[in-house]
Amino acid sequence: MDIPALLARLAARHASDYDPARGLLRCRMRTNPHCAPFQDLPDLFATRESLYFAHLLLYLDRGRPDARALRILEEVAAAQCADGGERDGLWHYYADLDVNTWPAPDPNWADFNAMALLLVLRFEGARLPAALRDALLAAVHRAARFVMRRNVAVGYTNIALKGALVTFAAGELTGDRDLLVYARERVEKLRRKVVGDGRIAEYLSPTYAGVSLAALAAFDALVADEPARSAMREVQHVFWRHILRRFHAPSGLVAGPHSRAYDPGLGSARSTLGLLLAKLAGDRPLRLEARPAEEPLSAIMGAVLEPDAPTGELETALDPDRRAEFTDPAFEERDGLLVIYTTHLEPAFCLGSVNRHDGWGQRQNVIAYWPAGGGDFGRIGYRTVNNGHAFASGVVHAVQKGPRVLAGTTLAPGRDAHPYIPVAKLGSCRLGGEVFWEHPGGGLRVVVDGRELAAGTETSLSVGGRIDLVGPRLHARLRVLGLASPVLAAPAPRVRCEEGGGRLWLPWHEGAPADFAWDSIIGARLAWSLELSETEIAPEVVSYPPPSVGAQDAEWRLSWSGMELALPRAVSLFG
Repeated sequence: MDIPALLARLAARHASDYDPARGLLRCRMRTNPHCAPFQDLPDLFATRESLYFAHLLLYLDRGRPDARALRILEEVAAAQCADGGERDGLWHYYADLDVNTWPAPDPNWADFNAMALLLVLRFEGARLPAALRDALLAAVHRAARFVMRRNVAVGYTNIALKGALVTFAAGELTGDRDLLVYARERVEKLRRKVVGDGRIAEYLSPTYAGVSLAALAAFDALVADEPARSAMREVQHVFWRHILRRFHAPSGLVAGPHSRAYDPGLGSARSTLGLLLAKLAGDRPLRLEARPAEEPLSAIMGAVLEPDAPTGELETALDPDRRAEFTDPAFEERDGLLVIYTTHLEPAFCLGSVNRHDGWGQRQNVIAYWPAGGGDFGRIGYRTVNNGHAFASGVVHAVQKGPRVLAGTTLAPGRDAHPYIPVAKLGSCRLGGEVFWEHPGGGLRVVVDGRELAAGTETSLSVGGRIDLVGPRLHARLRVLGLASPVLAAPAPRVRCEEGGGRLWLPWHEGAPADFAWDSIIGARLAWSLELSETEIAPEVVSYPPPSVGAQDAEWRLSWSGMELALPRAVSLFG
């Protein structure tokens, strides 16, 4: 990968976004709906993206520092809250808006922006005017103090790692003993959790693996304390094993399941994780999924940082003929259930699932990938959907054995689009589960109960019905095992086939808009199975509960292909 050329394109594309009157980058960023709904506002002056652009300009021009970069650094430092209050040290997403009037601020912005400033100070600080350098150091110090006051749980993986970096590096730069004491404790807690327990709560997240690994590489580059660097290097090695062992070389993707994923695949070959992988690979053959996508400004981190992975892991990960299966614990739920994820890899495809997780839009609880032409990939996935958006209360339960997954969904009352936003009742005109598939370029035949379905057509399917997806080197079989809704009027399952994709729709409700009390829809469940093979799949024996009214209050006990799954009437995942 030609990283300098990539960065030059990135700088050229964003040059017109720089506003010389304001001294910042005017752009739209994807915001978290639980922090604030900014989608209806015009493009604003983003603090984090402006910092990445400033670092990019300084990196590309080794002569006199670019005046735009210096102005950005001044403006972002000035935009930080510095009033001595509870939000002292925090930034808004946008410099146009006051962080103190933000009803639900995003505290992660102290970590993100402080890390960006620390990297500028480390790699470009000697070239900056002394007064500006002092202002940036003061901003980093305030942000680190905010991070320490917040004291995020170490299970919040990417932010916990970033916060350890920010507090340790800021403590060393300023001589703040309180920060250093706190940071050393954080490093030890992280080492015990990740190295000792072997658990990564944000498991297999293509987005946050890049964020976490960048923070770990930055720790190695920015922190002077050798024992702390050694401990965090151990953590970095665990993270790289976690990702490399599940890297599917034929498709160029991190196999699933994904605890959090903003993108269908790796996040493009130009993502932070993609750049770090390319650096590790060097001259060795490495396919990264290559759908058309804009390079993110955060690519500057992948350019300046050097990853450190365990010897031998990369060679195994790059083997296109590799066959492997991994099952690992992630975290313990409030009710004591240990969340475990399984990943199966073979040359033609990869398949992953998690034993139980909520249905937030960032989850990929059951996901399969396979290589397609032009560097692209095909996929099969599942989501619970309410009125077109992912339904957080649709909790997936699954058990996996090799290339087979037995899965079901129950409800955990209290959430709709986001697991952190409670709602008193559910408004819906379309609620159910959806197994979807994509195969760019077409060539995937859809056969429903022995009858091929043409693109642009739809057909109903009964419980027990079968869907076969047949491609050149892939045969996937889906089967509906159960569908029940206690009070909602739901039509039969349906299969829709489109050019390059399709879906199996398992409805609990479809009709006029209505408000439902949570208690009235408890007992809504669905169940299905998935098997993948490079060759034709033989007939299988399945047992499943009939979708009768009498089954509403009972636990469904599903059995298929040597696997058993108990699907409860409901779960209380959100407490």
